[in-house]
Amino acid sequence: MPKSLQNDINNQIDGSFDDKYLKFFNDSPFEKVHVKFCKMVMGVRKQTSNLASKAETGRYPLHIEILTNMVKYWLRLNKQKQETLIADALGANLDMQASGIFTWTTMIKHILTKCNFSEIWNNGSVPNEKVFLRSLRHKLQDNYCTSFKQNIHNDIRKDSSANNKLRTYRTFKTDHKQEKYINTIKDSHIRSAVSKLRLSNHHLMIEKGRHLGLKLEQRICNKCPVNEIEDEKHAVMKCTAYTEERNKLFDFISHEFEDWDTIDMEQQFVILMKLNIESIIVKTAKFIAHIVDWDQTTA
Repeated sequence: MPKSLQNDINNQIDGSFDDKYLKFFNDSPFEKVHVKFCKMVMGVRKQTSNLASKAETGRYPLHIEILTNMVKYWLRLNKQKQETLIADALGANLDMQASGIFTWTTMIKHILTKCNFSEIWNNGSVPNEKVFLRSLRHKLQDNYCTSFKQNIHNDIRKDSSANNKLRTYRTFKTDHKQEKYINTIKDSHIRSAVSKLRLSNHHLMIEKGRHLGLKLEQRICNKCPVNEIEDEKHAVMKCTAYTEERNKLFDFISHEFEDWDTIDMEQQFVILMKLNIESIIVKTAKFIAHIVDWDQTTA
C-alpha cells in the first residue's frame, strides 16, 4: 500500500482518502483481471467503462472480500491462547501500531471504524462471527454502492461535454445490481448487443463522433431525415431506419404494459432500458440487436 495512504489511515484523514483508497484497489492486478472478466461475460470492448461494467453485472470489487477475510482472520487470532507464538506476533503488531507504525492491524481498525464497528475493535470479539461478517460485508457493499452513485454522477458533472460515455447510461442505471437481461437472454449475441448499446460500446454517431473529434452537435444520424444527434435514445425511440421493427415491438408492449401509449417518450426509453419486465425483455433485446447489427454493418 502506498505510503501516502498509510499516512492518511494513521492520521485518520477522511475526504479525499476514499477516492485514493478506491483507486489503489481498482488499479491492482487482481481487480483488472476481475473487470476484464466482467467485460468478457458481456461481450464488450476493453475500453468500456470499468465502473459501468461492474454495475451492469452486479459485481462488487474483490477488495470487499479481501477486507472481510482480513477481519475474519483478526477475530480468529484474538481467540488464540496467550503465550503462543501467534499470540505474541499479534501483540508485537499491536505494539508497533500503538507507536505510530502502519501495520495490518492498523488496517483492521480502519475497516471497522469506517463501517461503524468501533466497538468490535475495542472488544476484540463478536457474539456471532458469521452474522457479524455478513453485516460487515453488506456494509462494505453499501459503501461501494454509495460511491458508485456519486462517481457516475460526478463523471457527468466533471465532463458534461461531448466526450462523456455514461451520459445516457446514468439516466436509467441508478443501482449497482446485476441487470435481469444478463441471465434472461440466453443468446450470447443478443445479450452482447444489449450490453453494447447500454454501455456506449457501439458505432452510433454519438460514440463514433467522439473518436473522430466531432462536436456533439455534429454527430447527426445519417440513417434518417430527422436531423438529430444519433445517440442511444434517438436510435431506440426515433430513428426511421428502425420504424418497422420498433412498431412491432411497441404493439407487443402495449398489450403487456398498461398505459404504454399514454406515457411520454422519455419514460418509455427508461422502461425499455431497465428491462425489468420478463415478458418483454427478449423482444426488446432483439430490437436492440437489430440496431447494433445495422449500426455495425453501416459503420
